[in-house]
Amino acid sequence: MFLPDKRKHRRLAIKLGVFSCKADSKLGKAHKGCTVNVCAGGMYFEAPSGEYKPGHLLKIDLVIPPIVGVLEFGGTISVLARVLRAQSISNHGEDKDISAGKYGVGVEFYRRPRLYRVGQLPSNTSTAGPVM
Repeated sequence: MFLPDKRKHRRLAIKLGVFSCKADSKLGKAHKGCTVNVCAGGMYFEAPSGEYKPGHLLKIDLVIPPIVGVLEFGGTISVLARVLRAQSISNHGEDKDISAGKYGVGVEFYRRPRLYRVGQLPSNTSTAGPVM
């Protein structure tokens, strides 16, 4: 049976480095992970622990590699996001894009992601609500 995709945004299967932490974390201990897919409204990524639960607000930095002629030195996309789902990954080789033994985290962005080039500092911006 075919079920239509109800997503608002098209997903891009891309592997990018991710640093994430709870937005209310005083220590700001970032967890390193890797994206599985990204879209304009959110993303799904691998995390090393099951610390994140649905409803948690996260600070996320996506590491963008340099692209010759476009983004010579790379950059970082910084965004606030709400956890929609988090689950243990045990794929047993079914999906080669996802690593077994990690946690998969699906998030919705609270505002449009912004790219900061290397050396550019982010400014304080509003966190009015999720991107629709």
